[in-house]
Amino acid sequence: MANETETKAKAGAIIIPVTLFEQNCTLIWCEATKKAVVIDPGGDVPKIQAAIAQSNVTVEKIWLTHGHIDHVGGAAELRDALKVPIEGPHIADKFLLDNVVTSGPARNRARRSCRTARRWLPHCRAGT
Repeated sequence: MANETETKAKAGAIIIPVTLFEQNCTLIWCEATKKAVVIDPGGDVPKIQAAIAQSNVTVEKIWLTHGHIDHVGGAAELRDALKVPIEGPHIADKFLLDNVVTSGPARNRARRSCRTARRWLPHCRAGT
């Protein structure tokens, strides 16, 4: 008789559709520690906060994959609410972050820029 072991997930994740674009904001976490990261909080911050509360996790960072408004529109508001740092996107997207308040349909809601990223993502090149 073979030993049966129970397989438990080591990580959890949920997709939170946000904004009129229904862009995928992702909440991922470690099941053991319940430490989490919010990826691309494009808007609808109360909806993201509800998902965080429902998942019973502690968000430690916000990650931005790129600087389009539908991915960063709620980053500053969420950062301020959670008191966590923003990391990313690549520094080449800084011009998008610098103009986030005036870009896209969320411009009337976005009062603060998220251009205060603590760390920029490195540029990836083939072979490096």
